[in-house]
Amino acid sequence: MRLFSRGRSLFLCLSTCIGLSVAASPKLAFTNVRSTTKLADETRNSTTNNVQYFEVTLGNTASQNSTSAWLTTPHTVEIISGQVSTVIPGQIKRLAAGQSTRILVGVQNSNSVGRGTAGTAKAVLKDATGTVVTTSASFNVTAGIPVYTSSSSSLGQHESPSWYDNAKFGIFVHWGVYAVPAYALVGKQYAEWYWWDMTYPNNKSSPTWTYHQNTYGKNVKYDDFIQNFTASNFQAKDLVDLFAASGAKYFVQVSKHHDGFAIFDTKNTSNRNSVQMGPKRDLLKEILDAAKQYHPELRRGTYFSLPEWFHPDYTPYKIRFPCTYGSLGKLPDGTTGLTCAGWSGGPAPDPFDTTQTWPYTGYVKSPTNYIVDVQGPQMEMLMNQYETEILWCDIGGANEMSSIAPAWFNNVTNQGRSVLINNRCGLSTYDITTPEYTTYAATTVKKWESNEGLDPFSYGYNAQTQPSQYKTPTQVIHSLVDITSKNGNYLLDIGPKADGTVAQPMVDTLTSVGDWLAQAGPAIYNTQYWAYNSSEGANLRFTTTTNAFYIISFAYPDPTNGIVITSPIPIVKGDTVKLLGGSGAAIPWTGASGSVTLKPPKAESDLVQYAWAFQVNYQ
Repeated sequence: MRLFSRGRSLFLCLSTCIGLSVAASPKLAFTNVRSTTKLADETRNSTTNNVQYFEVTLGNTASQNSTSAWLTTPHTVEIISGQVSTVIPGQIKRLAAGQSTRILVGVQNSNSVGRGTAGTAKAVLKDATGTVVTTSASFNVTAGIPVYTSSSSSLGQHESPSWYDNAKFGIFVHWGVYAVPAYALVGKQYAEWYWWDMTYPNNKSSPTWTYHQNTYGKNVKYDDFIQNFTASNFQAKDLVDLFAASGAKYFVQVSKHHDGFAIFDTKNTSNRNSVQMGPKRDLLKEILDAAKQYHPELRRGTYFSLPEWFHPDYTPYKIRFPCTYGSLGKLPDGTTGLTCAGWSGGPAPDPFDTTQTWPYTGYVKSPTNYIVDVQGPQMEMLMNQYETEILWCDIGGANEMSSIAPAWFNNVTNQGRSVLINNRCGLSTYDITTPEYTTYAATTVKKWESNEGLDPFSYGYNAQTQPSQYKTPTQVIHSLVDITSKNGNYLLDIGPKADGTVAQPMVDTLTSVGDWLAQAGPAIYNTQYWAYNSSEGANLRFTTTTNAFYIISFAYPDPTNGIVITSPIPIVKGDTVKLLGGSGAAIPWTGASGSVTLKPPKAESDLVQYAWAFQVNYQ
């Protein structure tokens, strides 16, 4: 063997000449640096020095998947730029070979740099000693949240807020005049569509038409139900207490549904509201005020239907979309239902005498048109007077959002607040998509939200639904976990009764979900999706944070064989595992990434119901 005088050369020769193995090391590189329009939560209600998030993507391209090729120690990420400075360094503690992760870095504009200034930035990764490990290429960025204009390119920069990304779970509330008849074919129709469903089709092929005729008679009009929408037992504090007890971090209250009856003061745009009629109370204000007073941690949202089925001034804005009863299959009389063309607007035809129309109680004629005089002003009321943080639109169609959204976005940014719009506001750009009574099959990088009711197929209260037909805590929790693992939020609906009370099966399920989240919440709130994979098989889901990795099992852990995980989860020797909601004792585990077995004792698993969330704490 040839000897070399210098130590490094000697090592190279030894490793080459006699076959000594050389430990692999991480190969870390940034693949993207992106300025976002998200504000850091730390700045809520601050009027100055808003902290903007930059999102960086870091990958580990090491080909050898031994843990020596992993990043396993605390590192920080900073942004280097002439336009911004880092005030909240990004954190990362674990990154396996062949995987990547997103990291948020909080920045503020440098002195004299205005909002929306174009610039360039690099990301720098440092180890615990402050030594630079790697630096990214230069990327084009926007320093500060831009001033929004009405153009699609400008509005398209708006994103879901960071508080929303972290919240994961919200409660939807459908409450209105439709809670009086409270009828739909269980599992087939929405109870809040009662007026429409009794009108189209107006014959025995419609279960709702038949029910109305047999129960109330042909002379009872939909608007006759308004006097019975009393809210007589409604206490807003009880409702927001229920939101908090469920573990939800936000709620979305329906302010006006397609029947045009609002539960807020619509002022001179319409008298068709709960202030002028029915309970003669501003129910929306009561709910939002109660949330502010008793649960300020809850984010407050409002649903708003852009069109109204039978508003006399909506006629010029006909909406054409499939409106089918095909999902009903065979109706009780053996017919297959109807496919209709869409919403025509205008006075509602009398379902029992098509030569007549029904009144639109509370109607105020629009001086100009429905969009300018009704829809737009009502949306601005929700934005400004009611300070909604989520504008959850429905249906879309003709609108003025491109005119009114920029002022709202700019106003809340100046206040240090962040708001959200969904994909139903009639704009080509939006913050989230909203699949209804369904979810996405795989991870979607753009934020999304699945919504559905505790009822098998209704958002409004359906008195026909039996207690056993509501979703169980197990169903809700499994849906929440699955959606969270794929970068979604879960908006779960309840429909109060006409008197304002909530059916006990809904209350029981929500409180059980809240009990589970009180223990397993770290696996849900403030997590990210695992970029490698959201799931393994039917029963395992994954989420991740800076300091931990989470494995959630829908199945009770096998007392003999444990839980076997073949995905390359980022676990190394020295990491500890515990069952959230268990005793806190360490859970034995064996193997290595790609073949790990968790072996919780049966006594430990028995402490948990519904789903078993295991927390891998990085050493």
